[in-house]
Formats: sequence, structure tokens, C-alpha cells
Amino acid sequence: LYYLDITEINDSKTITDRQVIWFMLDEYDPSYINDKKSNINLKYIKNLSKYSVIHNQVYSPSNSTLHSVPSTILRTQTDGSTIENYQLKILNKQNEKITFNFENTFFKQLNENSFKFNIISEVLPYCSLLQIESFCRKNFNQIKYYTDSIKQAFFFTGYFDKLSDKFKKKNKEFNIEKLTIFNENDRYNQLLLSEKLDLKISDLKNIVNTKDNLIFFHLFIPHTNSPTSKYVERFFDMVPGSDDEEYILNLKYTDILINQISNIINNSDNDDILLLLTSDHWRRSDSPFSPKPSLFISKIKKDLTKHEINGDISNIFIPSLIIKYLNKEIDSHKDIKLFLKNQGEFDKNEVYIWKK
Repeated sequence: LYYLDITEINDSKTITDRQVIWFMLDEYDPSYINDKKSNINLKYIKNLSKYSVIHNQVYSPSNSTLHSVPSTILRTQTDGSTIENYQLKILNKQNEKITFNFENTFFKQLNENSFKFNIISEVLPYCSLLQIESFCRKNFNQIKYYTDSIKQAFFFTGYFDKLSDKFKKKNKEFNIEKLTIFNENDRYNQLLLSEKLDLKISDLKNIVNTKDNLIFFHLFIPHTNSPTSKYVERFFDMVPGSDDEEYILNLKYTDILINQISNIINNSDNDDILLLLTSDHWRRSDSPFSPKPSLFISKIKKDLTKHEINGDISNIFIPSLIIKYLNKEIDSHKDIKLFLKNQGEFDKNEVYIWKK
């Protein structure tokens, strides 16, 4: 019954052409960008970094997606969560319960200021969590999704997948040399932002042209053992033999997507676009009990300068950065650098480590 209380959102005309395109990339660990041990060349994100603001010591609120992303959107540090009345409540450092709903997030502030937003997620069901029916996809709180698990329960698809994998591995083993020289142009039409949402990379152009002020993508890549991993295997025609190989394969695919995302933004008519590439947490298997920095790259389309920043901070500043850019309080990479420099010092030991 609580889910029936849908929040009404203002659909008035936007007051600015400015856009923020924010990609939350699941478990993207920035330490791999220049990592020589893995032998992976992530050339596109390296190139983008030459013309961006990079912060090397941004920490997510948690190593858990369910705690980290809601905490970032709520602009609060977390010390866990609870479920009450079918609603997610984030526990802050004072052990207060903050409901993860539309009213408590920065989406409400965007709406009050006539900034239009679009939430596109294949990870968390934001439409249901925030109890909104518009300006987001995909709403898992719909009857048509209640039957999704029937084929999993009664048709043994998992066994077929495992048998299929055994045959694939014979001729399609992971090969780092082939991956390095892989030509993605031959498979551009197969490039997907999300197989789960049926979003091709070419669809991004239409999404950007909608003139929404904030377009927020939360994608599974490069997280391993995710619904995207099987598609990535098919794209490269390779089957990894370990979690490390799967992660490298997913990073390479993500890098190709980043290149296409940059191209679409650069070719758009709008010059006032801020691209944010962030991650919800580091690669947990590399550091399960202590935090590592998460990804943070910001790129204003018309600014070609590079700024690199150090010093531990928390990524809960991201909503404020977005609002300041849309309000034209931030116009350049130099402004972003100053904004980041003014963030309070953060003790990385405050990162909430959720243990399964």
C-alpha cells in the first residue's frame, strides 16, 4: 500500500539548456586506468582525462551499492540501512534514519528549480524506491514485471547457460593480445548501453537531445557476475576463465562505451554539457575490508584544460556540483577544481564497509 502513494512531479518547461550527463559505473576502480600489471590499455578514458578534472582520492560512502548510491544522492554519510514500511532508510553517522524517497533527495531540489531530470537504471529500481512514475526507467513496481522469474523457476535456463559456457570456452578463451587490438568499429551496431533496458549506444543521441537537464545512468558495467557480463563476452567473442579476466573484459567494453559517449556529446548541438563519470565503489575483491578511491572524472564540453586533484574527500558533493553547474555558478574546469578544493577533508575510515 505504501507504494501506491506516488509522488507528483512538476512538468513545467525547463529554465536552461544546460545539461549534466552522469554515469554511475558499477565497481569501476580507477586504479586500473594506469595499471600495468593487468596489461589492459584503457586508451579512451586516458584520453578523456587529458581534458578533464580528475580527482584521485574521492571516496564513496560505502563498498555496497545499496548504501553508497542512495547516500550520495541523499548527500549524507552512511552507517548502514534498514527497511521500514517497505521503504529503504539510510542510517547516517548519528544513527538517524533517512528515508530514501523523492522528498529527501536532490531530485526534489531539481524539480523545484524547474530542472528536468531522467533516471535510467539497470541496477537499482529508482522508480519504485523514490515512488515516482515519470522521468525514470525502469519501474519494477509494475505488474508486468511480476512474471519475470517464472522462466527462471520452471525452465532450467541456468543449466542451459552453464552447458553453453563449456562449449564456448573451447574456442573462445580470453586473450589479452586480441583484446588489445580489438577493432570496435566492426561491431558498432552491436554496442549497447544496456541490454537489460534494450538501449543501444545510438539511442544516447536521442536521449541527449531531449534537453533534460540531468540524465542519470546507473549501469552494471564493469561489475563482474552481472547481467551485462554475458553480453560483453558475446561482443568480444571471448569467455574469461576467471573473475580477473572478466573484470578486464568488462573494463575494455566500458572504455569503448566511454569513447562513444564522448563522441555523441561532442557532436551534439548543445555546448553546455557536463559529463560526470563516477563509480559507486572500488573493486571489492582487491580490498574487501578497507576503502580505495572511486572513479571521479568531470568534463565540461567546451573546456579542454586538465586539472588533477588529490586529498581525501567524499563523493556526496556530486548533487551540489550538478546544481551549481545548472545554476551557472560553475562555468569551467577551474571552477570545478575550486569547488572540489573547498570540500571538507574526509577520513576514509568513515567509509561504511558492509560485510555480507
